[in-house]
Amino acid sequence: MFRRKMVSSVLVSILLVIVTSFDVLGHCLNGEPGENPDHLISKKRWDAPSGNKVYYYIDRTELPGMPSLYTDVTWASTQWSRVQFNNQTVNFELSYAERIPRSPGYKDYWNVVGWGTIEENPVAVAATRRWYSVTNQRRLIEVDTIFNYYQPYRAHGQTEPGKICLRDVATHEFGHWVELWE
Repeated sequence: MFRRKMVSSVLVSILLVIVTSFDVLGHCLNGEPGENPDHLISKKRWDAPSGNKVYYYIDRTELPGMPSLYTDVTWASTQWSRVQFNNQTVNFELSYAERIPRSPGYKDYWNVVGWGTIEENPVAVAATRRWYSVTNQRRLIEVDTIFNYYQPYRAHGQTEPGKICLRDVATHEFGHWVELWE
């Protein structure tokens, strides 16, 4: 019952963001200015050489006592891919590529999700960092998400009081990958 309520609340939150900002997603994908409140979107979009597919990688570092990133992160990314709105599919896909030995948070032209520290805010649960093209500041060229390993995480479906659900945080952070603001 608790799991069903949690999944429902996450899906309702995602749906509310999508419904209130569908033009935001369209803008991010097509690069055309929409009539959106400035607090919902930056006027940026992905520079995706493979069409509307953006590949991301998961750092293969595993930490003792922390859940594996793979299951919850890949599930979360699919929630932002090929979103349905009014029976139309937004043609954008966050696509898992592979696990690699790379840390997130550094401009290296790899979209990496992984564990790390967040120096500017050590108590933050997670942070998403974006880099833009030098020649066109409207084009995203890299995004990394760091899950703060100083925070207590749990895998989705586990019931450990006081721990943060990795899947919920990953779903939120991938919203920033499609350039939605909080």
